[in-house]
Amino acid sequence: MFKRRAKQLKQLCQMQFRAAALRVALILLCSSGAATSEPFDAGCMVAETSPEPAVTRSVLNELIGWIALRTDYDVSAVYRDPPEIVFCHVGEIVEYEAEGLLVDEILAAAYDLTKRRIYLVEPWSAEDSFDLSVLLHELIHAVQLDNRDWPCTGAPEWEAYMLQSVWLRYQGIVADFDWNTIYRLSKCPTGTGN
Repeated sequence: MFKRRAKQLKQLCQMQFRAAALRVALILLCSSGAATSEPFDAGCMVAETSPEPAVTRSVLNELIGWIALRTDYDVSAVYRDPPEIVFCHVGEIVEYEAEGLLVDEILAAAYDLTKRRIYLVEPWSAEDSFDLSVLLHELIHAVQLDNRDWPCTGAPEWEAYMLQSVWLRYQGIVADFDWNTIYRLSKCPTGTGN
């Protein structure tokens, strides 16, 4: 009982430290004073009968700040002007990279670089840590693609999944990713640089 309580107190202290560090990072990033807890206009394409899940600016700020603290990327452009968030459903065809993308059962989200748009597949909730990690993953792609060129489309995936896994671990969740598939996805075809 004592060990469990000590572990809980240690985790609480770590969370408070991370929250304080995140606040400092966001203050440094927030030269324009854009931080707010107002809902971020997602420009959603969901049916009017279902209420859209809210992605608030504070959620985006927290996730972008987390990326800033754990990478060497310059996140300021994504912080000042985050990608549009659009919700979609399995079976829907969404415009993605100037083509149609069928949203199937295995797709949780996608980042469209040309439109600077993140598609999140419903059901999605800001109250669910794994759902938040999916948004984090796509924000990582936005930051990655703002900061450097990649030799092929799949190349950024390994880093994005690794960071998502670390974030989930901080939430007390062990990611059950298929690392072999992610590795193969992130390797570029011969002759493209990887």
